[in-house]
Parts: sequence; structure tokens; C-alpha cells
Amino acid sequence: MKALMMIALLWMPISLWAQPSGLGNVRVVVEDRSQEARVGGLRKGVERVLVRLTGDSSTPQAAEVASLLRDPSRWAQQYAYEAQESGELILAMQFDVPALMAQLETQRVPVWTLVRPQVVFWLVVQRSASGELLAMESTDPAALTLIAAAQERGLPMTLPLMDAEDQGRIRPADIRGQFDQVLMKAADRYQASFNVAAIMFPGAKPQLRWRLLENGRLEDSGQIDADTEQEVIDRMMDRVTNLIASRYRVVYGEPRPMSLTIDGVVSLADWRNLTTHVQGLAGVRDTRVRGVAGQRVTVNLMFTGEPEQLPVLLGLDPRLRPCATGRLAMVAPELTSAPEPAADLCWTP
Repeated sequence: MKALMMIALLWMPISLWAQPSGLGNVRVVVEDRSQEARVGGLRKGVERVLVRLTGDSSTPQAAEVASLLRDPSRWAQQYAYEAQESGELILAMQFDVPALMAQLETQRVPVWTLVRPQVVFWLVVQRSASGELLAMESTDPAALTLIAAAQERGLPMTLPLMDAEDQGRIRPADIRGQFDQVLMKAADRYQASFNVAAIMFPGAKPQLRWRLLENGRLEDSGQIDADTEQEVIDRMMDRVTNLIASRYRVVYGEPRPMSLTIDGVVSLADWRNLTTHVQGLAGVRDTRVRGVAGQRVTVNLMFTGEPEQLPVLLGLDPRLRPCATGRLAMVAPELTSAPEPAADLCWTP
């Protein structure tokens, strides 16, 4: 096993992109099977994927992506029609995410890395005086709308289970009262960096108040008034997604060599998990292992973002953390242009 791992590490390059699950899949309603309706549906599909890849709902209107929308069919890998019992006709499409990412890079559009943090939404809906803290299995329209809105934007999210454990730790009144210590204790089991606490007041003019917390710290908040529940949830999701994506977007520049040293890689499973993580990071190019010493691996790569962004992106996987020793990263001596030491990290599965 050790010899096999050594060979894999020394000779196996990491591919440029890992096809993300679901980001390229879109379903839209179309009027009929005509070419005009199909082209319109494909355009809507590409627009939705662009929002998912950037985390910015205004991206489809940007001048930099106009050329990507002129012929949306060139990005479609496959599509099919689905007739619904309701009479609606669905155009289901799958788009080439790596190709679109490459085009966004060419146009220097900031790209949201494909490895993304999980967000827990603690949404209280005041359909009664006491309110209900919605669970992931809830059939309340607000829960279904929230889940669909997150999927449209490529935001990994969950609602709490609201099982006996959750119910013993948190109540709707804790969200209304902004008792963040109570919220964070309840959130411990979900191990998410970001939590959104929100209250929605239904009615003729729905209102939604929301607060975004990162590791227990309040990062932003707002109040939204609109004509429908769909609209208040969509507007909150636009704001929250943009705030989170802005932490992890990469604006592509000139690639520069960088070096990582990673301790604790003891098995092929560790290697696969590590490379899968690195593959999803925006801006990473030409990643190759240049040395192995015991459980310590030296990785050289090209990074097109700012150097200080790479450790932040690597830290999206909680198993990859700075080592306590504070050693400098190794540099591959055979490179004519020595890589910058990006980070000295430990893998702790």
C-alpha cells in the first residue's frame, strides 16, 4: 500500500477541474418544443449556471459574459423534454461547467470556487403566534422555496433536523430574541461556518428579517419587504449568497508558482480526498507532487489568484489546517522559478 501510494503521489497530476455535482444541471419551463422556445430555455439555463459559478445574481447582465449567451447551445452537453402531469413542459439541460469556468477566466470574471462552505438556515415562519422553526423535512412553502432558491444559486445549505436534540436546544423565541449563544450551541452538531437566523412574517406584504453569522460573529443583517414570500426569500438568498461567495471568489491573473507542504497523508483514501479538495479550488493549475517523505507530501502548483487567497480556499476543508510547528513549505529545487511558500498544512481526517 505504501509503495502504491508513493507511485500515485509522485506521478499522478491533479486534473484542472472536478465536475461539480449539480451545478451544470438546470430545468426550466418552456412553452413548446419549437426552436425559439428551446433557445430561450437554453439561454435561461446558461444564465442560471453563470449565477451559480460566480455567486452573483447580476452576472448574466454583465458585458463580460455577453459573448457566452449569444449561442447558449454550445455549452449544452445534453438536453431533454419532460412532460408534466400538470401540463407544463420542462426542458432539462446539462451544461459544460469546466468550459464555462474557462470562459469566465478568459473574460476575467470573478469565479466562486467550486468547493463551498455549508450554510445552516434557522428560519422561523410566523404563521401562528408562537411561530415554527422550519426543519429540512418541512412541507411549509417557505422551506421548499428556500431549498429551491439555494439550489438555483449553487449555495450548499441545510435546514436543521428539528429532532428531539434540536428541540431541546433551541426554540423560535431564541431566533426572535437574537440569542446567538443558544443558536451556536444548537449549530455545533452541523459543523457549519455560516449560520443564517431569519424570521418571516407572512401576510399581504410579507416581511423577512435575517442575520448572517460566521463562526458565531455577526457579519451582516437586513430586512426585506415585498409582495410575495417567494420574493422576500429570493432577495435574502441573493444577498447571503453574494456575501459568502465574495469571500471565496478568485479574479484570475498571471499564474504564479506556489508550494504546499502537507503532513498526515497516510493512505490512498487520504490522497484521494485531498486531491478532490484541491481540484475544486478556483485558480489552481498544474498541480503536481514533487516529493514524499514519510507522511509528508510536497505539492507544487500554479495559482492565478492573489497569494493570500490560497490558504483561505484550502481551509474550506476542515481536515486541512495549519500545522502547529510553523515550518516553512518546501521548495522544489528543480524549478527554475522557485514557488512561493503558500502554506504548511496538516491533514487530519
